[in-house]
Amino acid sequence: MPKDFQTIKATASGIEGMLSPFSMALLDCVLSFQEENRITGNIVELGVFRGKSAAILAGHIQAPERLVLVDPVDQVDRKPLATVLPGFEFIECPSERFGRTAVYREVRRQCRFVHIDTSHAYRATFNELKLADGLLQGRGVICLDDYTNLNFSQILAATYKYLFTAWTQLTVFLVTNEKAYLCRKQDFDFYARYVLDHAIDQMAQRDMKNLMIARTDTDPEYRAIYLRPPLPGESGRQYGPEIYGRFYERP
Repeated sequence: MPKDFQTIKATASGIEGMLSPFSMALLDCVLSFQEENRITGNIVELGVFRGKSAAILAGHIQAPERLVLVDPVDQVDRKPLATVLPGFEFIECPSERFGRTAVYREVRRQCRFVHIDTSHAYRATFNELKLADGLLQGRGVICLDDYTNLNFSQILAATYKYLFTAWTQLTVFLVTNEKAYLCRKQDFDFYARYVLDHAIDQMAQRDMKNLMIARTDTDPEYRAIYLRPPLPGESGRQYGPEIYGRFYERP
């Protein structure tokens, strides 16, 4: 069984990196939701640095699942990470070369979660989405870092070029102030219903209280949900609550 979130969080918090408590909690929520629904598979992280986010991922590995960490430079803080998962795998290579490795071939189409946090360059992001698309199994999720950080606005451009010009079934189901979460279109309702009905309560259980969801359009081509803290003067759990009764209507 996965380790207790507070134990995992304590380990991750002691590792150098930029992952916020909010993102730690949400990663844990999504991975836990998969496990509650008996979704198993390998986990891959592209861009590792010291291993802060890898510690959260590692806490959800259950044998025979594999955690594969990919980075061009080995800077992983192995001692704390090994307390969560001694048996992770590190591949020292740029993401663009990972697709040519034996490990990639072994885990292709067998991953339930892929975390992308590399250079954030336009071309790299486009290629990494293609790579992650090939790794993903049914009901798998891709998590893309710094999606809304406009210092890296090229991430948005690369993401939507891939989604609307490549041969893919990926779609965004959840966005935050830090990351985007993608799944295949046939799995959108499965994950979006979780976000709408359970994410706020699940985040509160992980000490992330007073959150709300926001959505302002029901167009079927883009239906991602925004999970965020309320702005000053806002109350309730939904921004634009009149929209949610129609959220799952088909055109």
